[in-house]
Amino acid sequence: MDNLALERQRRDQIPGIVGEAEDQRQREHLLTRLILGQTIAVALITLMTASGGLLIPGSGLASLLPLGIIAVIVGLVSYGLLRQHRFLLGGYVFLIGTSIAITANVFVRGYLDASAIYYL
Repeated sequence: MDNLALERQRRDQIPGIVGEAEDQRQREHLLTRLILGQTIAVALITLMTASGGLLIPGSGLASLLPLGIIAVIVGLVSYGLLRQHRFLLGGYVFLIGTSIAITANVFVRGYLDASAIYYL
């Protein structure tokens, strides 16, 4: 067993910490599912945007492609960190990386574009 598993087993044996350990595991599991779900959704939207940009040349959809690619890369890196049980770092990488990608996209495309809605 690795150190993390031994630490969890030790915490689970202490009566007052059992509830906290289970709550922590549930939060970690939820964070992993949320980041994985958003990464898959962004990947699918990026594919649709790329195909729309190719089919409709003057639409400007192709300019959203870098944002989608960066968001997918950030999501995969975050998911990899979560799989290594580095939950805090994975959450921060996802939050900061996504915010930077959206800010860069809004800066490039301008505030008059609808891409500012990605902040929601």
